[in-house]
Amino acid sequence: MCTKSKKVVLVKDFPCFFTEYLSFASPLRSTIVQCFAKEDVIALDKNPNIEWLKDCRPVQEVSSKMVQTSDGLLIPNVTRNDMGNYTCLINFTYKGHDYVTSSTSFLNIAGESNIQEPLVIYPQNKTMEVAEGSDLNLTCTIYLGGDMISHTTIYWTINHKLLEFFNDSRITQMPNREYEWNNEKYVEVDLLIRGVTADLYEIPLTCVVMNALARHTGNITLKSVDNHHIRLILFLAISGCILLLAVFVCKYFKFEIVLYYRKMCQPFKTTTDGKLYDAYVIYPKTEEMNSHKAETFALEILPEMLENKYGYKLFILGRNELPGEAIPTVIEETISKSRRLIIVLTNWCLTENHWQTICEQQIGLYTSLVKNENKVILIELDKNIQYSSLPESLQYIKKRQGVLQWNQACGLNGRFWKLLRYQMPAQSRIKRHLLDDVEGDRIANPF
Repeated sequence: MCTKSKKVVLVKDFPCFFTEYLSFASPLRSTIVQCFAKEDVIALDKNPNIEWLKDCRPVQEVSSKMVQTSDGLLIPNVTRNDMGNYTCLINFTYKGHDYVTSSTSFLNIAGESNIQEPLVIYPQNKTMEVAEGSDLNLTCTIYLGGDMISHTTIYWTINHKLLEFFNDSRITQMPNREYEWNNEKYVEVDLLIRGVTADLYEIPLTCVVMNALARHTGNITLKSVDNHHIRLILFLAISGCILLLAVFVCKYFKFEIVLYYRKMCQPFKTTTDGKLYDAYVIYPKTEEMNSHKAETFALEILPEMLENKYGYKLFILGRNELPGEAIPTVIEETISKSRRLIIVLTNWCLTENHWQTICEQQIGLYTSLVKNENKVILIELDKNIQYSSLPESLQYIKKRQGVLQWNQACGLNGRFWKLLRYQMPAQSRIKRHLLDDVEGDRIANPF
């Protein structure tokens, strides 16, 4: 036994009914609008209840001349006011259950209607990247031409389902917005989504417009935001921050980094440059009491720190030479065997230099600047030293690499000692007692 079924149309919360059929009538003549759904329902219920609506209003409220017949809705003496959508709403019972269905026809009056086919202008096969969780407002723009919005049905579907059946309270179709441009009618309908979820990706969101002449649609598909460029931007930003941080650290903590590296790695490095001393110290030597400050620094403070604490080997004229040695020869030989040349400067040494100091400076600067055998380290014990009165070679060194300024407030781990150690050579595996053995051989065999 074959049975014929008809889909049930729900009209709740939807802008009236879909226009499915088109009927024509001539002015001042009678016409019957047929109920096309009735034929299908009769096979299920012989006595269905039929109610007629015009533009979603009961026909009794619209016009008293319209008469419901077994063939349909009779409209005598048709006028322009009778043009519109006519819906037969059918209530019927099948197997003990009540159902509702309908069909809608648009009645077009010959010579009176300027109805046109509607057109969805936007969207048309569009894709949009949307971040999950963000709010979204999609606008459907529709061209109506000269037609009236009352003759047109507009709605959104999600994955080909009406919003009522999609059953998501976060998704709402907003009211229509009508406007005119160049005497043409347009309408916009927004679809508001509060918090996009993953199940809305890669499915069609369709704007549908239809009237008695045609049905037109426009689709848009949501895609997840491509995080590749975001990750790239974050990577570049983090890399830039790390680079700036590295530059900052290297600039302001360069000395600590180098000294730490020397402490951790340099003890395993063997020095093979043939030098006997890490530094040769030159300080002002005069018979005046003013030289006491320079002598204390050169003979007590400097050796205490560099030799006793950090293991460097210094040569200081007046402390290390042997009695009877030729001073110029000792100066020349020991400077050439030293890796650094430390020159201590004071204000009064500019005019009261001892001949030994002058000799040391001349030989040391010649070895450093001309022969390029060692590096010079300048240490100021006084402020505001007039370098214009010093030899040009010292002025050149001061301008090229600067000076270290000593004061009594410098602690044992102060910045002055870190800068001095930074400019001193790296420690080697040659132990202090081996250097002392070399020094002992020089004392035992002075000639």
